Amino acid sequence: MRRFLALLALLASGVAHAQAVVGTPQMDWCSPIVVRPDERWDSSLSCSGRRRSWTDAEVARHASVVYLLGGVGNAFAVGTDEPQAETGATCLGGGAFGVLGFPTREWYLEYVRRIVALRPAGMAPIKWVVAHRWDLVTSKQLGSRLDSFDPAWFWRTDPADATPRTTLEAFWNADDSTPCGGASTNCYWDDRQLQYGVAELPGGAPACGTDATKRCMRELVNLAAGEDAASGTAHEDAIYYVELQRDSASQSRGWATGVVGRQDLAGYRAWHLVLAEEAVDYIETAAGVGNVWVDLNHKFHFWFNKASCAGGGCSTSTSGVPASSATPDETQFLGSEFCETVAEREDVECEWSGKPDFSTLSYSAYVQAVYDTAQAIEAAGLKYAYLSDALSWCGNTPTCTTVNNYFDETATGGVNEAELRRDIASECDDCIVLLGMDYGSANWPMLSAVTTQIEAGAGTPTIIPYAASPTYCPGRVSAGYMPQGFGKQRGVTLR
Repeated sequence: MRRFLALLALLASGVAHAQAVVGTPQMDWCSPIVVRPDERWDSSLSCSGRRRSWTDAEVARHASVVYLLGGVGNAFAVGTDEPQAETGATCLGGGAFGVLGFPTREWYLEYVRRIVALRPAGMAPIKWVVAHRWDLVTSKQLGSRLDSFDPAWFWRTDPADATPRTTLEAFWNADDSTPCGGASTNCYWDDRQLQYGVAELPGGAPACGTDATKRCMRELVNLAAGEDAASGTAHEDAIYYVELQRDSASQSRGWATGVVGRQDLAGYRAWHLVLAEEAVDYIETAAGVGNVWVDLNHKFHFWFNKASCAGGGCSTSTSGVPASSATPDETQFLGSEFCETVAEREDVECEWSGKPDFSTLSYSAYVQAVYDTAQAIEAAGLKYAYLSDALSWCGNTPTCTTVNNYFDETATGGVNEAELRRDIASECDDCIVLLGMDYGSANWPMLSAVTTQIEAGAGTPTIIPYAASPTYCPGRVSAGYMPQGFGKQRGVTLR
């Protein structure tokens, strides 16, 4: 049976009425969704200075879906500074938000057990969603499963980008913009971060190449290619997912959270599926719960910058890439015209270390890859959660009386990428579709229309709406994690 959570009442008018329906209960995004952790876990603030978060009791009473980010699959967690259980309604324990502050999977296990124990009798079980980055390979993942990784699964830089690794380090080393305090010596690239085999922060990690049991990402990429860890060159044209960390007001450090993989290749997807299965099984078995989903965690916006396609679909392309800009999404990689300095990297949040070879993994190929990943998840007997938004159905048409192929790249001929994105939601057997949109009264008919379209498909999804904008959800937007398409909302005051 299709489940449709309180959407029919949205056809009524009045903001108060909409909030009473959509925001009951009002957790993250004015919905029954909770994200753990979020940026409100900030150990740099005193207890009294931290922003309000949800207590275990509140989550147990009101949440329908809880996202577990980062550490369950042991992708990022390093075993240091894990957050502790809440001690009251106004403060959380330690644990700086960020990749190095994600809790370990052991912490998540205890968290799930606590919430399950507090769940009132008679309430439906919480749906737990394990976050997973299908597009990335972290040092922990690669280092622990090096022998089974095919180097052909690394996505490579554009051949015209002659020395991307050198360019990557030069991006920081020569920068004298404001985040670098006006001096190029204040910004630097640090390969030691998230070093495989090292649990400490960079200050306690050895220099790359000094310990065979501790490997930097560039060494692991070389080893995966069958080359010498130190002298190999395979790392030169790999694409790294770049993290920017402000050490101080005048110093910024760049480092890689992972290397980008070819999700369009079946072997790569199968390799990652094993990791996802392990994470789901860990929570289901150890915590004794059977209702665990894995996040499909698409990154469509990395390939397609819809903001510059306002007014309709982008109908022309270069090398199969949407014409959302003159070339592939220029906002996404370092060294582009939109991201020439550390300051611009901080503003734009471009994540790729160099210009990718879009001829091997275009927007069209990536959408197909995400669709194929969803199919593989179900074929393995797992369930997935899919963060979507009304734009996939409606484009800029508020009433949404007809399907709008806003995200179709027409230059790819018979492939309708917008339709594939919709099929992920409407064809699944037991997926969760988290449908985000602004809850202005003009958009309520759109929400109802989109739900009708999803339910017209062959699948049986659970559809959960959420408010995508703090304009319509003041004080309830998780500052540390926002769905694709809406960006990170900073500085939100809780309650």
